[in-house]
Amino acid sequence: MLESGEPAKFFLPELELKDKFFTDNEMLKAIDEHIASKKESLTEALRTLNIDFPDQAWNGSLESTYTEFAKLSVKLLEKTKKELPKYKDKKEEIGEKATEIVGEAYGVPGLGSMVKKTNVGEIDAKTTLKPKNLPQNLKPYAEKKILCDLYIQGKSLNDLGGLYSYLSNLPFEDTAIHRALSSSLHLTNMLGSFVVIKKRLPIDTMEGSNARLGKVQVKYDEENPDSPLGIEASGATPSELTHEISKGLLEYVMLDGSVPAKGEITEEEAKILKDYLERPSVEYFELMYGAPLARRVDDAIVDWIEDLKRESNKLNRRHLERVLELQTGDLDSKPEINLRLLKVISLLPKQDFAEFYQACLTKKIPSSFWKTLGQAKDNFDASLEG
Repeated sequence: MLESGEPAKFFLPELELKDKFFTDNEMLKAIDEHIASKKESLTEALRTLNIDFPDQAWNGSLESTYTEFAKLSVKLLEKTKKELPKYKDKKEEIGEKATEIVGEAYGVPGLGSMVKKTNVGEIDAKTTLKPKNLPQNLKPYAEKKILCDLYIQGKSLNDLGGLYSYLSNLPFEDTAIHRALSSSLHLTNMLGSFVVIKKRLPIDTMEGSNARLGKVQVKYDEENPDSPLGIEASGATPSELTHEISKGLLEYVMLDGSVPAKGEITEEEAKILKDYLERPSVEYFELMYGAPLARRVDDAIVDWIEDLKRESNKLNRRHLERVLELQTGDLDSKPEINLRLLKVISLLPKQDFAEFYQACLTKKIPSSFWKTLGQAKDNFDASLEG
C-alpha cells in the first residue's frame, strides 16, 4: 500500500497540495473501502453474466492484479461494443434517455434544456498533450479546480454504471454488463494509478495514456456569444454517456467556484491552465482520490443535514436554509438541495474547502458550518455587485 500523501507528491509535484486530508490515513482507509465495494459489485455482476474470473486475480502482485483487471475491462468493453451497431439509428433517443436519467437522479427535471449535444458510440476522445510549466500565479487556480474536480470526477464515477443500470427501466439482468464494466474500470483505474506510482512511470508522455471512453464540455455556443452555458457530452456506451452528462452537470453547478472569474487571468493563461488540468497525471490523481472521497462527502452531508433537523439545531438549520435561499422547513437531503449546497461549497476559499473534505472523511461536519458557507456566498455576491 502507498504511504499517505504519496499520490499528491507523485502526480502533482509542482503544486502544494499538502492539505491534511491528502495525507490522512482515513483517506487511505476510504480508498480500501471503495476497492472492496467495487470488488463486491463486480463479483455479483460477473455471476449474472456467467463470466469466470480467476480467484488468484484478486490476490496476486499489484502488477499481475492490474493486468488481470485490464484484460477483464477490455473483454467487457468488447462485449459492450458488440451492441454499438444498434445505437446507430437511436443516438438521439439514447441521448434523451441518458439526459432524463441524470435529471431524475439529480433533481433537475429541465436538464434537457441545458444539454445541447450528445453522442453515443465510437468516439475520438483523445487529447493533444501540450505539457507546459505552470506559472506560479496560476498554481492557486489549479489547486482550487482540482479540489472541485475531485468531487465532480468522483461523484460521476460513483454513478457510472449505476444511474443507467437502475434508472433505465431495463430488466436488472440486462444491465449486468454495464455494472460489471463500471466496477472493472473503477478497479483497473485505481490499480493502474498504484502501478504508475510504484514504477515511477512518466504518465504525461506515455503513448495512449490520454485515451478516453467519453468526454464532456460545458461551454457557450461559439456562434452565439450571448447564449447560456450548455453541456455537450459523448460516451462510448449509454452508461458512459450518462456518466459524462453527470460530470457536465456537476461542473456547471460548481463553475463559479472552480474557475477564475472573467478578467482575473488572460486568455493565454486560461489556455495554459486548461492544458495543465487536462494532463493524464491530473486525471490519474483524481481517479485515485475522487470516488472514495466523494462517497465520504455524500455520506457526511446526509448525516449533517439529518443532524440539523434535530430540535436542538433549529437555529443552525434556519441559518443554512437562508444561505441556500430555501423556504423555512425546506431543508432535506434531496438531490436538488444537494446541488444548491455543492454550489455554495465550491465558493469556499481553498483552505476552507480542504478543511471541509477533512471533516467529511471523519463524518464530522460541524453544525455551525453554515457560517463558513454564508461568508463565502456573501463574498461571491459582493464580487458580482462590484
